[in-house]
Amino acid sequence: MRQFLVYTIIAVTISVATAAMTREEIIAAVMKFRDECKKDFTISEEEEKAVLQKQVPTSQEGKCFLGCMGEKAGVIVNGQFDATQAKNKAQMILDDKPEKLSKAIAAIDKCAAEVTTTDKCETAPKLMECAVGAIPEFGSFEA
Repeated sequence: MRQFLVYTIIAVTISVATAAMTREEIIAAVMKFRDECKKDFTISEEEEKAVLQKQVPTSQEGKCFLGCMGEKAGVIVNGQFDATQAKNKAQMILDDKPEKLSKAIAAIDKCAAEVTTTDKCETAPKLMECAVGAIPEFGSFEA
């Protein structure tokens, strides 16, 4: 379950759901994205464990893996963070949890202002750093 939460965050805090998806479908989608991205980008087991501990990967492959996750989730488009999509998806999942939604929206706004890169391999790691800084309990947005 912890792995699901961290990977969901990698995809910019609960960003893969549609209104009709169940929790199990969200988990399956996130894990599918992870598996697909691991085919394209080699991330070591050690680096993957570090990501699960909220540490940004140091290798280019690891950074691009995060970018791939963001693209698959639809929150990184053409290398840039799509805050509108991130907010829409957060709204869908956290609609019944207004305090968590408020924190997620504030973090999305903060990170959108700070992360303006246009390369997914740079954008995703910067988003992860920003989100961890913006929300101390980053990773606890259980839907």
